[in-house]
Amino acid sequence: MDLTIQYCPDRRNLEEKVWVLVSRLSGLTGRLLGLVGKDHQTFALTQTACTEARADIVEFRRQLDIHRAAHRC
Repeated sequence: MDLTIQYCPDRRNLEEKVWVLVSRLSGLTGRLLGLVGKDHQTFALTQTACTEARADIVEFRRQLDIHRAAHRC
């Protein structure tokens, strides 16, 4: 495989964004579990943040799939 394709900076950027979001979602999920039965308002805010993070992951994965298909990398 051509090294310019193998190490595509655009693809890498999208992959890193997904990785950061997945890490963020993991932290939020842990926080959410710790809030069960303790603070309803903070739980609801954290739950919303989880939903937003999941939506962002889906969107960046979609962009990554489009990029890979268009550039074959």
